[in-house]
Amino acid sequence: MLWVKTLHILMIAGWLTGSFVVPRGLIFAKREYDELGRTGQAFDLTYRVYRFSAGLAIIAAITGFWLAIPYLSDGWFHIKLTLVAALAIHYIYTGLMLRQLRLAQLQKSERFLRIFNEVSVLLAFAIIALVLFKP
Repeated sequence: MLWVKTLHILMIAGWLTGSFVVPRGLIFAKREYDELGRTGQAFDLTYRVYRFSAGLAIIAAITGFWLAIPYLSDGWFHIKLTLVAALAIHYIYTGLMLRQLRLAQLQKSERFLRIFNEVSVLLAFAIIALVLFKP
């Protein structure tokens, strides 16, 4: 069980890194698109990080469901699971915005993207606090 937990923590760390980096990369990719009129290296790198960390998220979800069995009746766990779902939705929406940028359809302002960038940090903080304190 400790091996599963170790793998879960490692995959979560990778996915969270992607969850923090990709929205920030989207800001740079959009700025690059506005300057060049096409996607460039910033977009390519951001998209690669998105795809890689999506794979980590899948492994994290599988190991997380395995580890969740003892906590299914705990109230804090349901709140945590809801926040994890919100983070996953945020991540998927980031991917949709990447797709829109590639298709020249992204209409979001840089200010929106900067605020959106911080949402994953707040969600991750709340999730980690729930895991540590188990209120």
